[in-house]
Amino acid sequence: MNPLAPPDSQHLKAAQGWLELGIHVEANAELDKITATLRSHPDVLELW
Repeated sequence: MNPLAPPDSQHLKAAQGWLELGIHVEANAELDKITATLRSHPDVLELW
């Protein structure tokens, strides 16, 4: 599957950063900003 494009890729990276800091609420908020049809993308699913 193709890599995510901005702004979805930016939300994914932000979510990863929040998770690394242990702030799960903010990570979930960033993941919720990803386009609904792209939430099944392997990179998004891996981070969930």
